[in-house]
Amino acid sequence: MSENSKKGILLESGTNEFEIVEFTVGNVNYGINVAKVREVINLVPVTQMPNSHHYVDGVFTLRGRVMPLVNLPRCLGADTEHQESAKNIIVSELNNYFVGFLVNEVSRIHRVSWTTME
Repeated sequence: MSENSKKGILLESGTNEFEIVEFTVGNVNYGINVAKVREVINLVPVTQMPNSHHYVDGVFTLRGRVMPLVNLPRCLGADTEHQESAKNIIVSELNNYFVGFLVNEVSRIHRVSWTTME
């Protein structure tokens, strides 16, 4: 198999590469490792919780699992306009704990070599 034909294949072990999901909060682009992302969904109904942290909008249910929704625009200090326009949720699994992150937009997946990481 030629080197060019391998580019379309998802990551194989030993390639020294990883993939990140690029997303936007306010006017800034961020990334999260694809291995930590379970799925990306549109905004769903959220149930507010009393006495929750200011950055947590509440909880939502997805496929029978209840998880908190962290409002990243509010957490990262985006202006009010960006806080109100957030429309995507990145569902992530971190240390066997599912959490949703509210973001303005999810744009694409990038393949990155560890040698180019700073």
